[in-house]
Amino acid sequence: MLVQRVAYRYVALGEMIFGVLLFFLVTFENRTTELQVHPNEWPVHPDQDYMLIVFDSKENTLDDFKRSGLWSQERHIEYQTIIHLDSALATNPRLRIKEPDHWMGYSEEEGRIQLDGHSVKYLFRSRARTPGEQALLPPLDSLLNQVRRE
Repeated sequence: MLVQRVAYRYVALGEMIFGVLLFFLVTFENRTTELQVHPNEWPVHPDQDYMLIVFDSKENTLDDFKRSGLWSQERHIEYQTIIHLDSALATNPRLRIKEPDHWMGYSEEEGRIQLDGHSVKYLFRSRARTPGEQALLPPLDSLLNQVRRE
């Protein structure tokens, strides 16, 4: 009925505009802020299969992330096991932290630490999946104490 009353070229143009708008809407909804961490690139630190991400500073802000794709952003951090991120990123629902590819899975511990009278969120990720592998890592308390001393 619509084709009988409106010229087909207008219907086709409307469909194309609808398709383009739908594409932009879907890609905008699926945007991410991705942090890719490579703490143990060979030969610098081959034994450090963990990362401690502390949301306590104004370093590594969202402005430091580079565009990737239409709406997404990413940042690569190499050769660091203790990473300080902007505290605003702690509540960013689009933040994705990507572990190194060779980890083939990871374990994660999340918590809060008191720094300068403020409660700060942290994430501790490691390649260790068994208690034996976790025993080879530095204790989380010693890493958090190191963050307190910084």
